[in-house]
Amino acid sequence: MRASLISATPSIETVPGDPGIAPTYRALHLLRFTVHEYLKGNGPNEIVVTVRGRHTHLTQSEARVFADLKLQQRNTSWDDRQGILFLNSSTMPMQVGNAERSSAPNANETAFEFTLSNFGVETEWDYSIDTLSRAWLPAAGAGQRDGASPDLSMAQFTKDGSESPSTLVSPAELRLGIAEIEDTLESGAAIAGFARCVQDKIRHQRHRRAVLYTPYQHSMAISSGLAAGTEIHRVGPFVEDPTLSRFWITGTDSQFFHTFVEEVDSNPRYGYDRVIAVLRPLPAGRYMYEYRVQHVRDTPCGFVPEPYLEGTVTVTAPAGTMYEALFDLAASDSAVGFTPNAGGLGPAVFSAGGVPTTIQALTWESGVVTMELSTAVPLAGRGVD
Repeated sequence: MRASLISATPSIETVPGDPGIAPTYRALHLLRFTVHEYLKGNGPNEIVVTVRGRHTHLTQSEARVFADLKLQQRNTSWDDRQGILFLNSSTMPMQVGNAERSSAPNANETAFEFTLSNFGVETEWDYSIDTLSRAWLPAAGAGQRDGASPDLSMAQFTKDGSESPSTLVSPAELRLGIAEIEDTLESGAAIAGFARCVQDKIRHQRHRRAVLYTPYQHSMAISSGLAAGTEIHRVGPFVEDPTLSRFWITGTDSQFFHTFVEEVDSNPRYGYDRVIAVLRPLPAGRYMYEYRVQHVRDTPCGFVPEPYLEGTVTVTAPAGTMYEALFDLAASDSAVGFTPNAGGLGPAVFSAGGVPTTIQALTWESGVVTMELSTAVPLAGRGVD
């Protein structure tokens, strides 16, 4: 909603204890707003918003002193302008009638919950369109308390009251975004878990705009020609199901790697590692891959987060090493490999044009590979890589 602050007053509330244990008391701020426009939903023209302290106090007087102190420390830089309020609920019951509430709302007023990152200690995240716990997004200009100018730019502010010009949004843009979200939710209304999936996706995207995200970086150095299945990295342990839906490899050189689950202890609920391994012996070079994870709750709307891990594998070998020769791999589904450790070829037999043949020698000199076969087979249009 687009609103203007009318007043901010301290109060306290009683927090009942367990049977036989005395109650404690929590400091509050009651913020009263005039509502100029509801961007989503509807309600009265005047609302009361509760800001609750995180901790309780043993006595009413301690809570009262704390509430008064935090009100004095409250940032009032933006009280003279309109703002966009992001409220958790429009049905939060207020404890009307508590004698310690100096500004308790009337019973017919709508009460809202207003969450700051830390009661009485405001940060720039409370006033950012991108934050996960956004609360109040003030207008970029002061002196705009009346209900006119429905398309005022709302800006991200820092905690010292200065404006950050990098983030500007208008109520019109917010209305458009709300409409798009509503259309998306309606399109998947019949899909179980769809709304939660969309919520996670939007929260994730907003957080990525606010905080530069860098996946976990992992690097590994191995020797060339190591066997398929050689482990590159291990992540875990995890609960195998149903916490994680799937995990896979993408990236520039994803075709050289794969990932699988390995049980590492007898606990059926918590004892599974995700292993990243090579799919084939690798020649010398530098290989890049991404490890991705998609949670079950993110599958209904097809949300795929950014890579969890970015990996770099550096493969080294003595100069002049021949790692592998692939002869018409698509047709014969076989490869001939040679490594210094193996000292030979394997497999040495393959078929070309339906005729089996055996490789007697495979040599490499001055960039030229020569293959000698024991049975003559037609090689026109074929080649050695």
